[in-house]
Amino acid sequence: MLTQLSGALLEQVLDGIGTPSFVVSVADSDRFVVLYSNKALQAATGLPPERVRNQLPSDIVTLEQAEIFKQHCRQCSRTGEPVSFQTQLTLPIGERWLRITLSPVRDETGSVARILGTMIDETEELRTQQTIRFQNLLLQAQQELSPDGILIVSVDGTILSWNARFLHMWHLEEKVLRAGRHLLYPFILAQLVEPKAFYERVEGSYSNLQDDILGEEFELKNGKVYQLFSRGLIGEGNLGHGRIWFLRDVTENRVFQRRLNESLALQNAILDSAHQIILSVDENLVFRSFNATAERLLGYKAEELIGKETALILHDPAEVEERRAAKSQELGCNVSVFELLHGEVLKGKPSITEWTYLGKGGNRIPVELSLTRLHDEQDTHLGFLAIATDITERKEIEHRLFELATTDGLTRLWNRRYFTEQAGQSLSRASRYDESLCVALIDIDYFKRVNDTYGHAAGDTVLHQVAQALNQMLRKSDFMCRWGGEEFAALLVNTEPNEALLVAERMRRAVMHLTMDHEGTEISVTISIGLSDRQSSEETLDAIMSRADQALYAAKASGRNCVQAAWAAEALARHEAAPTQH
Repeated sequence: MLTQLSGALLEQVLDGIGTPSFVVSVADSDRFVVLYSNKALQAATGLPPERVRNQLPSDIVTLEQAEIFKQHCRQCSRTGEPVSFQTQLTLPIGERWLRITLSPVRDETGSVARILGTMIDETEELRTQQTIRFQNLLLQAQQELSPDGILIVSVDGTILSWNARFLHMWHLEEKVLRAGRHLLYPFILAQLVEPKAFYERVEGSYSNLQDDILGEEFELKNGKVYQLFSRGLIGEGNLGHGRIWFLRDVTENRVFQRRLNESLALQNAILDSAHQIILSVDENLVFRSFNATAERLLGYKAEELIGKETALILHDPAEVEERRAAKSQELGCNVSVFELLHGEVLKGKPSITEWTYLGKGGNRIPVELSLTRLHDEQDTHLGFLAIATDITERKEIEHRLFELATTDGLTRLWNRRYFTEQAGQSLSRASRYDESLCVALIDIDYFKRVNDTYGHAAGDTVLHQVAQALNQMLRKSDFMCRWGGEEFAALLVNTEPNEALLVAERMRRAVMHLTMDHEGTEISVTISIGLSDRQSSEETLDAIMSRADQALYAAKASGRNCVQAAWAAEALARHEAAPTQH
């Protein structure tokens, strides 16, 4: 029955299915057309009917995603068996992981004429699984890397987890912990100055898992002082599962703490009154101070970082690695991250550089970072003092000025002057490394008719949307500008002529299928494209653009809405074949 339905009747049948569904027509072994997707699929994916109805897969999703879909359609059509697969699709609602099931639909001859597809969104399930795996890895890493002794105990006394630091602090073997909480007590109480008070405090905490223990100190017979931290593990429904314990050796800290309290109070008052981010780190880059401005701008509380995290948590890893690699190449040797950030300061040189700080919530703050080395009277290295000034406003002004100088205001593409500058650099690089390089000159067909028929505002809309559609067809390494009027230019870096033809054809098709709305009126246009490439290391950009312009003229002479090329090899062959004039 499904093979005979079409039009509104097919849509009515599919819309009666509650599961996101679609029907694919099997034209031949390599051509599959999506006839219709039901309302449930439209709601789940954000794809409007016109984006799907009677479209090829490549018109709906990316070429790579469409090819994966077609492979499974071929399998379903060839075997006549259902096919289920998981794939990632780029949809209007974002990147989604979907479970797609394809079921063959046979005609009266028994051949697979159509394919009925259903779709289940598994994105959140996968994200949940990834989150759980990450949390488990994070917990394991925190335990093993923590300077604190860590112990996790269930409400029934079973010891669920511990780290090596806890064993070391109490001189214990693992078999003691495996025996449970109550058998662990004798080994611990025997080492304490006041075992009864410790026992009552720990046991009492299990009767109220809402009670947090925050840094209570107790003394050992060997003179050490430990700080105790604990929090109840409470799940859904306020159900208590146990407790996590943190044990910190503060013997040395307590000796110096009393002496530092007064000086720290004065220091903090000074630091917190400053408008810059002011922080200090020890010789291992672990935070020692973090002022109020740093808390406000970066979202971290000082207690989250001091003594626990290094200053690298504030840096963008990609930015650090990019600069480290560049510095290594400049010096001809491998430069470490520590040398990159602090090498000049350790040599006694001033260090004022611009970096990007990352806030706790992921916000990015451009800063001007001034570093100073901290040392004592014997010149023993103690760490660094950093003063970071927020230069967001300055960067925004610089960015706005750069945009005004380099960007076309209507299309948001680069302007001709900046394109020419960048293209010249790319041409020099291509000549130096003997790389291929192509140029596409693009013109909107009959653009004057758009202005004459719908007005200049409609023409501006067409220019903007065509520009965005063309730009989406390019790689990040490519470069596009508004060349002038209704003309655009694209620089295809490291691209062979046959590849450039494919890119140009994708551009042409994208614009041909583009429907633009202007005040309720739908407008469609086509484009003509002229291509050329780099001929030799001596050739100028003007020469390449001139051949592209000739090719564009040929495309318009051929009826428009097409691609023509004037390749350097062909021009050279014509020149060599021309008779010599005497």
